[in-house]
Amino acid sequence: SFVTGVKTIREVASRRGKNAIFNPKPMPEDNGSAVHINQSLWKGTKGKESNVFYDGADKYAELSQTAHYYIGGLLTHAKALCAITNPTIQSYKRLVPGYEAPTNIAWGKMNRTVSVRVPAHNKRRPETKRVEYRPPDPTSNIYLVESALLLAGIDGIKKKIQPPE
Repeated sequence: SFVTGVKTIREVASRRGKNAIFNPKPMPEDNGSAVHINQSLWKGTKGKESNVFYDGADKYAELSQTAHYYIGGLLTHAKALCAITNPTIQSYKRLVPGYEAPTNIAWGKMNRTVSVRVPAHNKRRPETKRVEYRPPDPTSNIYLVESALLLAGIDGIKKKIQPPE
């Protein structure tokens, strides 16, 4: 179990004269710990699946209109998502400028300060197209985070929420 793992890690650290902590921002002068969530949607049957987020004709980041709507949903619900993705006071100490933390409710290609980042280093590879949600940290419950992000993204698709430029 997770608790047993944490206890084991703390015990091993203690035997070596160290302290193991699971804090999103343990040192003010250093980058914090994050849980960046990468998501994509797929359709089709086994062996014939296709990534719904990919559109090779898109000049900016090879994103489909569905992916744009998904991002729009994530950004629209970003403040509410923080209750799940960043559940502690320490969570917000990580979200500060200058430490590669997402400090803007925005999206962009390869930008590490936005809430939604679109990795764009694998061009013309549909299987790699995804969006990365950057605010979550290790204090969050990954099952709740994944579910909440999926719901926010699907809401964006249903309501056709276009993200800003």
